[in-house]
Amino acid sequence: MKALLQKILYSIKLKAKKQLGKIPPKLLYPAHLQDRKPPFNYQEQDSDYFAHEFAQNICETRLHEIDNASVHANHGVVFKGFSVLLDSSVLSSQVHRHFNFYHYLFLQIKGKKIKLDTNERYLVATNMWAHGFFHWILDTLPRLYAVKDLTKDLIFILPKSYEENDIKKGWTPFYLESLLPFQFKAILEVEENALLSVPHLVVPSHTAESGNYNAEIIKGMRNMYHKFFVNQAKEPPLNLGNKIYITRQKAFWRKVKNDNVVIPILESYGFRAINLEDYTFSQKVQIAYHAKYVTGIFSSGQTVAAFMQAGSFLLDLRPKDTHNLAIYSLCDAIDVHYLYQFCEYVDVEEERIAGNVASQSFNLYIDTEELHKNIKKMLNFAPAI
Repeated sequence: MKALLQKILYSIKLKAKKQLGKIPPKLLYPAHLQDRKPPFNYQEQDSDYFAHEFAQNICETRLHEIDNASVHANHGVVFKGFSVLLDSSVLSSQVHRHFNFYHYLFLQIKGKKIKLDTNERYLVATNMWAHGFFHWILDTLPRLYAVKDLTKDLIFILPKSYEENDIKKGWTPFYLESLLPFQFKAILEVEENALLSVPHLVVPSHTAESGNYNAEIIKGMRNMYHKFFVNQAKEPPLNLGNKIYITRQKAFWRKVKNDNVVIPILESYGFRAINLEDYTFSQKVQIAYHAKYVTGIFSSGQTVAAFMQAGSFLLDLRPKDTHNLAIYSLCDAIDVHYLYQFCEYVDVEEERIAGNVASQSFNLYIDTEELHKNIKKMLNFAPAI
């Protein structure tokens, strides 16, 4: 009975609106078509896996200023009554999945009600995936960069659980440190199921559909972080060399099955294997800044490509599919040369076997002979095909 009731509540959709209130959103960046270069080691036989990404529509970026709104910070959802702001959803096509009557009712019954100061202006830019490194860096931070000229007068709403959960896992938290360049008036950390009543709210829309990027914004963001954490660093920036292998030995899933063989091979070419979970946010930026060559399995770790310098190289050890192309599109947006190597699925969990292609529940086995070829190609030890 409980499961049936939950299913019914999930099926009840709230109204999704392009604006809440009388003030229309302000256009910050126009929509445009983003043309992309093929991967550095692209072969025509792989066109089915990449060609559909060679041109993508990037949506416009809008700024909403809303009075007397409600906010569910952990989902980043903004609503008034039974109307949800479409631009606050990570995927506008799935807004009803991310916030529906079940979520609304749960907050009304069990959520901690918090009324914020009427004399302050607040900003929300999280989404239901923003607790992860990839979505924080590439969904949330670009939204903040789009309104960087306003942030000194705003209080940023941050779910407290983000940093707490990373600490529980033994990882180095990075959220608060990543916000330093924006110099917010304050950071308001809220409980996971808090229901916020916000008198004056600022909401930047997502700058592109998740996994895609507004190149102007992402390049500007990279320059801002280089300036703050590298050029103006109070201590010498951390430099682990120009060849980095991002291992996932500390991750719970999506690992390299034969890492014990892969790491010695990469070390023979001068690569250094690192666990990104061991480093602070500023150190991640500094490592990426100095790295000319980066490789690793398709994962959130490769998000550091956002802080690599133009003209650098990244080799993506990836599954052979048509949809996990977020790192390819990122590299193209920031002028980093992207290479790929298709790898064999192993330890595939039931969710993926059942047909959920979005599931990331797998490990990969790396063909070492192919790895040698791609590393040599990347390092120019062998001519490109």
